[in-house]
Amino acid sequence: MRLRGLDTLVTAGQRLDFRWADGNLLSMAPEACVAVYGHSFGQEGALRLVFRFRPGDAEPNGAGHVTVSVPVAPEHAQDAWQFVQNLVGVHGIEDVAWTDGHAVAADRPVRIPQDSQDWLAAPASPRTEELLSWVTRNLADADGRDAAR
Repeated sequence: MRLRGLDTLVTAGQRLDFRWADGNLLSMAPEACVAVYGHSFGQEGALRLVFRFRPGDAEPNGAGHVTVSVPVAPEHAQDAWQFVQNLVGVHGIEDVAWTDGHAVAADRPVRIPQDSQDWLAAPASPRTEELLSWVTRNLADADGRDAAR
């Protein structure tokens, strides 16, 4: 996967590589990416992608947090959104927000539809739904505590 920014080429494969026009390179493990945000800036239709990484101990740069900003020209904005969707699908990045002047929350995980004939499942009981909500909330809280360390 490739994305052309204004002065940056981003490629995703075994590593997520950011190559700037001046020859600099940053190579990160895609699984270290914890968030991607897109927002409008500057000229009409241009956007900025912001990638947040929390590298593991095995990363050679040894940084605790890495943030990379990639400006994208208006003619590549749709490609940028497709690039982010592919990253999310392949690497499971959960913290994704896309804005066009308004905050947009990331989509919630898809649940089995209650009224679909394509699923062989009974609707979950209210207690099961309550348990799932409790687990999801506690996992999010635990992740927030880990991020604060």
